[in-house]
Amino acid sequence: MNIKLLTILAQQAIGSDHAIRVGILAGHLGISERQVRADALELIQAGHPIASSIRPPYGLFIVRTEEEKRQYANQIRSRIRELWTRLRAFDRASADTLAGQMEMF
Repeated sequence: MNIKLLTILAQQAIGSDHAIRVGILAGHLGISERQVRADALELIQAGHPIASSIRPPYGLFIVRTEEEKRQYANQIRSRIRELWTRLRAFDRASADTLAGQMEMF
């Protein structure tokens, strides 16, 4: 678990209005942005209410209010719906394409 990430967020990013960009966190921690996101997920799984903001200021923060919690949960639900739609479209497209390739042989 990345205690340094948790410490930075706990000291500087309580509430969405204090969100810190992932790139800035990565620079402070000397790790990649991908690793910051992975570490944030690990902290969430350990029980820390870390969210990300899709509105300025962008970045990670520790949830402070029920409204922030609701907004972040809705954001995640929206991503899940988008991914599910993409997956269904991909399954149809790849099935059609692969079926057409099989007919060629």
